[in-house]
Amino acid sequence: MFNWMSSIGIGAATVDTHLERDQYAPGDIATGEVVIKGGVGTQVFSHIELQLMLEYHLEGEMKNKTYQAETFQISGPIEIHQHEIKRIPFQLTLPDMLPMSTGHFPIYIRTVLDARFAVDPKDEDRITVLPAKLVQHILKVIEDAGFILYKIENLELVEKPKDGIPFMQIFVFRPTGSNHGVIDEYSVVFTHTATSFRMEMEILRAEQALQSTFEWNHRDPESTFRINGNPAEGNPFEKLRTLLKRK
Repeated sequence: MFNWMSSIGIGAATVDTHLERDQYAPGDIATGEVVIKGGVGTQVFSHIELQLMLEYHLEGEMKNKTYQAETFQISGPIEIHQHEIKRIPFQLTLPDMLPMSTGHFPIYIRTVLDARFAVDPKDEDRITVLPAKLVQHILKVIEDAGFILYKIENLELVEKPKDGIPFMQIFVFRPTGSNHGVIDEYSVVFTHTATSFRMEMEILRAEQALQSTFEWNHRDPESTFRINGNPAEGNPFEKLRTLLKRK
């Protein structure tokens, strides 16, 4: 059963994008269809594309910026006749580095029918993107160590990469239990590829910041584990538990 995502008027025709589901993880395959309904008369469109849109902001600013993470062209030229209905199936592979979606920093799909037509941004609809499985596991480790996730920020990078997302997603935690009053705040940024994983962390204690970086390769975390760029022994997850419980 498809979920209706958007309905955008394009002249006399309309286009509706349907997805099989509205919840995904990075790297997932999204399948669905675009339904074009003809209006009065015949229209010709050069192509249909779906744009994957992300939001972020500059530190200190309230208004979000948008970033077009991917563009998927799902058809060539299309001619639609009066009251005709055409269904265009599609299959998209979401990026491996797709950040988690939140209420303040949504992820949505924009449907564009022919590049000459403008799209009303109010017709864009959100999809839910969960963290990658490894990120979910680490978030659970942090919570089990006595921390509560209270904020996620998509913060614009000062030095933007030539390719890739122009912001970092920061997970900010507050302590509970035995860590309350000892640690003020714990922040972490995850960077992962198909072969490697990296955590950049900051622990605030009494206005002092302790920064640390963990990184390893997926194929063999223990033998490739590095802390602050130096080879380290042990399991990365056990080291993380030790770091968070340190008084």
